[in-house]
Amino acid sequence: MHIRKVRGPRTVQLPDGGFLSRGDLPPPTTKRWVASRKATVVKAVRFGLISLEEACSLYDLTQDEYSSWQTAVARHGESALRATALKKYRQFDQYFTEIVFMGNIKLTSLFQDVFSCYWGFLCEYF
Repeated sequence: MHIRKVRGPRTVQLPDGGFLSRGDLPPPTTKRWVASRKATVVKAVRFGLISLEEACSLYDLTQDEYSSWQTAVARHGESALRATALKKYRQFDQYFTEIVFMGNIKLTSLFQDVFSCYWGFLCEYF
């Protein structure tokens, strides 16, 4: 049996205790990107199975495209990668951004609780 040499790890352990291997990655010829395939690539890069550059070259992605996937997962979870959910999450992000940039609205503790998933992102970003 011949084992092909690859740079980087063959498997990585995920926080939930599961493992992600190179065999779990979508094929390089993937043309139809369903949410589960996008999520697998995001996990692979996030946990160090492959590098961002390797993912972009292997799957013919732009860094902007990958970062949009990564941002969607970070803000809303893997369900945000579904094509049907994109409009809903984009509208919510736009509404939230408008509220933050208006300046005349105070962010109360109740507001922080409701939008706690965004609060850490806002404190880092602004």
